[in-house]
Amino acid sequence: MTLYAQGKYTFSTGQRPGGRRWRAVIQRINACPLTPVFNQTPRKYDIFGKKINCECGYHEPPEKAGAASASSGQLSAPGASAAAGRAPEEPASAAAEGRAPGELASTSAAAVGQENPAFVTCSLCTKEVMGEDYTQHLSDYHVQERCEQCGTTAWGLVGLSEHIESAHHLSCPTEPIDVPAPTELYTTPAPQQHSNPPVVPVPAPVPPIAQETSPAAPQQQTLTLRPPQVNWLSFLPKQFLKVINQADREWIAQILYDRTGQLKQKHTQNWYHPPSPTRSTSPPDPLHYFRQRMFLWAPMRMWSIPLKCTSCKRKMHHSGIYTKVREVIDVDSRYYLIGGDYPRCSKCMIPVCPWSSEILQQLDPSHRNKFPAVLTTQQALDRKCVTMLRPRTVGNSSSYSQQVLQEVHSEEWARRTIDYLTDCEVHKKLRVLTQSEPVYQQPPTFSRLPLAQWFETVHTNEVLGHLEELKGVITSTYGRILKLDSTKKVKVN
Repeated sequence: MTLYAQGKYTFSTGQRPGGRRWRAVIQRINACPLTPVFNQTPRKYDIFGKKINCECGYHEPPEKAGAASASSGQLSAPGASAAAGRAPEEPASAAAEGRAPGELASTSAAAVGQENPAFVTCSLCTKEVMGEDYTQHLSDYHVQERCEQCGTTAWGLVGLSEHIESAHHLSCPTEPIDVPAPTELYTTPAPQQHSNPPVVPVPAPVPPIAQETSPAAPQQQTLTLRPPQVNWLSFLPKQFLKVINQADREWIAQILYDRTGQLKQKHTQNWYHPPSPTRSTSPPDPLHYFRQRMFLWAPMRMWSIPLKCTSCKRKMHHSGIYTKVREVIDVDSRYYLIGGDYPRCSKCMIPVCPWSSEILQQLDPSHRNKFPAVLTTQQALDRKCVTMLRPRTVGNSSSYSQQVLQEVHSEEWARRTIDYLTDCEVHKKLRVLTQSEPVYQQPPTFSRLPLAQWFETVHTNEVLGHLEELKGVITSTYGRILKLDSTKKVKVN
């Protein structure tokens, strides 16, 4: 059974044990994660570097395997080679670890008896590494990496990490403050008029002190001051915090407000994309990989379109930002719908929703078509998804569209999860030099889409949006009328 668990033995036809006990043992061996499948070497460590334990009890740990091989006489002691007239060969890793040349000969017999995997000597740094880790050793130490912030090249991922820790600190550039140069050691006093000036002994000349001068030393010291930290989250309305995710709040606040908390008056675009996650010395944040876009709807600020009140027909003005935010379902992701204008009548003093039907009807068709979503009571659906609900062919229904969109959303969630786990693995390799083991968070769970009945409601709202156009098309008749028929039916009780 041990050979079967290691993949070195297979049962032929009629040789598999048929007892209930051995059948349960074989099932437990097949379910063990250390059992090789299709002659493939099983993984001994998971994606976070933790060792995978045996679940069947038939996979021999490496300590026992080393003891068994030592007892069988597979490895000889260093003294045997010395007795034959040759000095024992010492690996180059001993010099790399700072040990003495003869220190290896004083190792215990238990250490000699352990397994010694095949090592490969690197031709660039003469360091011995395991054969399976040789490719990773080259990428960590002997591949040029470029810093994205300053463009400096460093050798390997380890060198790039050291460069980021030493050269890039969290400091904002500000105007330098000039520090006055130090005064001279000897200063000449101002001349004074005396009737009989006293005789002052002249001090002996001081021999010059040799100082080490470096060509790169600055002539004038400059100090940089960090500006006060801004609490961007305090600028957002409270209802924003209920809908916007935690990782998206800060960068959205930086787009809508300035450092003093005042709402920005000029915006040149509707779509804003979140910043990409960056690598640093701290463990990656999974929420940074699942950020969402933002669509800013502000026709009065962007295009200077005058809007009139629906009651008194007076010109309205914008009064800050709309306090409600919507989350819109797109084809493969979601985004936030934020109103940059909050129209309010100067006479009625009644605020109006910036994306209500009364406001959208006052816009020209070009600007009206830039509004991207169809709204319901709580959520919204992008117009590209609504287009998928229009054709009424065989097999097309709201449930089918809901299943297709949910499948596309799940694939996008899986891609972002893979990006996060990959960066976690790279960060863990960079932290090999430190003794602390980082702790990584689990990625957020997949958010399911609404039911198919909600998609039917969205399609109904979209049809009602251009009901007048549909009535005009139906009642328009082209050609000659040949016959009219009118029937009247009266219900008799």
